[in-house]
Amino acid sequence: MIPNNLRTEVDASQLMWMCRKVLAEDLALVRVEVASDRYRRHAKTVRVTAMEKVASFGGTLGLFTGMSFISFVEILYWMAKYVGLQLTAIKAVSTKTAPPISLA
Repeated sequence: MIPNNLRTEVDASQLMWMCRKVLAEDLALVRVEVASDRYRRHAKTVRVTAMEKVASFGGTLGLFTGMSFISFVEILYWMAKYVGLQLTAIKAVSTKTAPPISLA
């Protein structure tokens, strides 16, 4: 809260005058000149190897989920193995043979 002795009422015309004064006194103009009309264009391409992509993915996975890349691959392995066993069981039921039970 502003104390009463520091408060001043400013109308719109005074405020506009103050803004114009500040702009006139504090405004700077910067001019950049180039010695010639020619310039050299540089293009930079980012090249990422496959190993850098794997490392980046593993680092992001570890950072955001606390999971290592090896754990992620192991989960994919067991999911694929489970799906394979289920498909074998479905195939066995349709042909009336006993499905394999071993997970090892």
